Amino acid sequence: MLESKRLLIRPYEDPDFSFMYSMNRDPEVMKYIREPVTEEAPVRERIEQMKSYRIRFPKLGTFVVVQQSTGVLVGNAVIRHAEYQPEREIEIGYLVAKEFWGQGLATELVELVCDYVFQELKVQEVFAFTDEGNSASNRVLEKNGFQIVGRELIYDGDLLKWRLKRPV
Repeated sequence: MLESKRLLIRPYEDPDFSFMYSMNRDPEVMKYIREPVTEEAPVRERIEQMKSYRIRFPKLGTFVVVQQSTGVLVGNAVIRHAEYQPEREIEIGYLVAKEFWGQGLATELVELVCDYVFQELKVQEVFAFTDEGNSASNRVLEKNGFQIVGRELIYDGDLLKWRLKRPV
């Protein structure tokens, strides 16, 4: 588990499904990720893939983000090899539920996840991919020191590729 002043990040657990499903079906939350879902089956399938990945790579995977003061789930984070391919670089991703937007939680979440990646995984750099139009997410990465290093055709899109180097 990872902790900051306001957040607790822990691995996904089965009781978290309804929260994950609600975020995956929200068109505003999913706007820059993929089409929102209307059925539970695709979300359950993705979660099974995430669980399998975490078994292979115990320090990586999908995590839920909990507001410490209330215990309420507010988002999720992923730490994985890009495209789930072990030969690829480590990337982070994140979602915050709509009702928690504008509170700085994503910025705090990214800082916490990057600290974990550098300390636990001992990598020299971490990456993130965003849609160019996702100004909120792009600002979060900028605030955390990420820099655009190009574009990449990945996850069915032509996305901005961001990099953060390990602090000296």
